[in-house]
Amino acid sequence: MAVVRTEEDLLGALEPVVQGLDYQVVDVRYSYVKGTLHVNLVIFRPEGVSVQGCADVSRTVLPRLEIIFDSKDIYLEVASPGIDRKIRLLREYAIFRGRGVSVLKKDGSTVKGIIEQTDEESVAVRTDAGLSRISYEEIQKSKLDDTQEAR
Repeated sequence: MAVVRTEEDLLGALEPVVQGLDYQVVDVRYSYVKGTLHVNLVIFRPEGVSVQGCADVSRTVLPRLEIIFDSKDIYLEVASPGIDRKIRLLREYAIFRGRGVSVLKKDGSTVKGIIEQTDEESVAVRTDAGLSRISYEEIQKSKLDDTQEAR
C-alpha cells in the first residue's frame, strides 16, 4: 500500500475504488481532530448521488482507509457535491461538464452558463451570448449554479 502524505496521495489511493462503484471522486480532505482521523469524501455521478450510494461508498472505502492509515479510529463522511458547490480543484470543471456554473473573474466580471469543455488551460462556458473560454488564471472563484441548468 502506498504511503499517503497528501490529499492528492489519498485521492490516488481511493479513486479506483470509488470508480469501481460507478462514482467519481470530486474531492477528498483529511485532518486529525483530537487523535481521530476525519476524512471527507465528495462523490459524483451525473444521474445523482443517493443516501444509499453514499452509504455503499462509505462501507467500501472505510476498510481501505483503515489499512492505509493503520488505524481503526477514523471518521468518514461521504457526501454529494451539492447544487451550489464552490469549485476548489481545476479537475472539477471536467467532472461537472454539462452542469451550470457561475464564474467570478479577477477583473470583477461574472460569466454564468453551462460548462461545455475543459482542457489544461481553460474552461469553456456556454452562455446566452455564445461560448466563452476562460483561462484558469483569470478565475478568482467559481461555483456550481443550478439556475443555469433550468434555462
